[in-house]
Amino acid sequence: MNLDWDDSCGNILNIFLPIHHSGPTRRTSSHTNILKKPEPDKPDTLFQYRHLATAASVYYRPIERYPRCILWRVLEEAQVLSLTSVDFTKPHDTRGEFSSTFRFYFPDTIRPGCVGFADAPSKDELVVYVMTTGNIIYTLNLSADFFLRGAVTRKTSKDSDYCRTFLPSSFTLHSPHYLIAIDHETLLVSLQDGVLLKLEKSDALPEGMLNWIWNLFNFALTVG
Repeated sequence: MNLDWDDSCGNILNIFLPIHHSGPTRRTSSHTNILKKPEPDKPDTLFQYRHLATAASVYYRPIERYPRCILWRVLEEAQVLSLTSVDFTKPHDTRGEFSSTFRFYFPDTIRPGCVGFADAPSKDELVVYVMTTGNIIYTLNLSADFFLRGAVTRKTSKDSDYCRTFLPSSFTLHSPHYLIAIDHETLLVSLQDGVLLKLEKSDALPEGMLNWIWNLFNFALTVG
């Protein structure tokens, strides 16, 4: 198991996600195994910056999926989401090797408590939701082929297929606080004023867009 302590091991893929724009939500990302490091004054500062997480956990996928155990960490001043497979075994019928670590670099910092995971029930696909401090919701649809070593860097693959962005119009009036993934098509966002925002994916709108239907729920507590 490699927790990406050493960049020279070649098992780390740095993926730079795009900035959100209005219009079609599919964006082109870039990826590289080489990253220009910051130049802190002390080695321990560099280690803290690169490897000490401000948030972390393990997401367990359904038992028939592989990779099943995903260690996720928020690194580099909350601008990087690191995903690592921490499975000690793999199914006998699995072909190929999985890259150890994917580091997704976001244009803005990741909002605390705003990383969610879900699995698509009809296909082997991990869905990752991340909200940044710019109130942009990033959706990463990571198939089993995505995790295969080198699959994401093939020139024939469409980089934008796995990354989409969305900015809810309700965030102009309500500041988001916390995000929970209910399932692969439903999000629940708590807002600073106590309102709950439910977001559900909709396939009824134009193709090529990631569209959401949203509903606000305001629970008022009355004390008699």
